[in-house]
Amino acid sequence: MTTLRKYYEHQKIEDERKTPCDMLEFMENKYYSNSKKEWLKYADMDLTHILRCLLKHSNETLLKEELDIANKKIIKLKKQLKKVLEV
Repeated sequence: MTTLRKYYEHQKIEDERKTPCDMLEFMENKYYSNSKKEWLKYADMDLTHILRCLLKHSNETLLKEELDIANKKIIKLKKQLKKVLEV
């Protein structure tokens, strides 16, 4: 299993550069695992798991934005229908 921490430790040696500070901060953030019912640091998560979590979150955010747009269109259509029916 390659965790994010292990990946950056390897990169640090291979590139002879420090881990970027924003990545150090990200690794300390936590994600709630529904399957394990606990909070996990990104640093201790397998890279595949991190990618899946980020994709899931990205998809959920995109769906929420699409629902918001659809709801606004529905509200606008309801107002237009109400005006037509009043005539």
